[in-house]
Amino acid sequence: MSNSSAFFPDANGCLRLSAGHVEGYSAADAVQHTPVTTLGGLVDKHLEAKLSGAGEAVADLVKGEGGDFDCPQRLVDLCAADTAVAATPCCVCYSTDTVGGNSGSPVLDANGDFVAINFDRQRLGLMNEFKWSAEYSRSIGTDVRYILLLVGQYDGAQWLVDEMVG
Repeated sequence: MSNSSAFFPDANGCLRLSAGHVEGYSAADAVQHTPVTTLGGLVDKHLEAKLSGAGEAVADLVKGEGGDFDCPQRLVDLCAADTAVAATPCCVCYSTDTVGGNSGSPVLDANGDFVAINFDRQRLGLMNEFKWSAEYSRSIGTDVRYILLLVGQYDGAQWLVDEMVG
């Protein structure tokens, strides 16, 4: 069989596993990204975008959306009222090799406990489609503690949280 007719199967329809570590990365000179983002940090970005008018500029371009850091006022108020809520981890970066189709995959810790839901890669990690890099490839997951806060405290369905963690 010649190289031009070689078949390379994909992983669609089968179990995919990837291992890595929770870790940040350095995107450029003097630009450091830590591995965990808190709800308070996200609200700070929302307020900064709102004060600078950046959110409005994006909203004008895409009708019906308030920009990358748009945040419901009720969530901003919840953070302002409770420092523990503001300290809730929202997103986590990890050095796994994920590709398109991994969104929604569970993220497990070393003990096999569910800790996040994979949803994206950071921009420099988009090269994962071609080559994984220990320096830049980072996937992003929504931390389960944030999910539980949204379901229980923000949406008022604490009985669901009790059922999930009980």
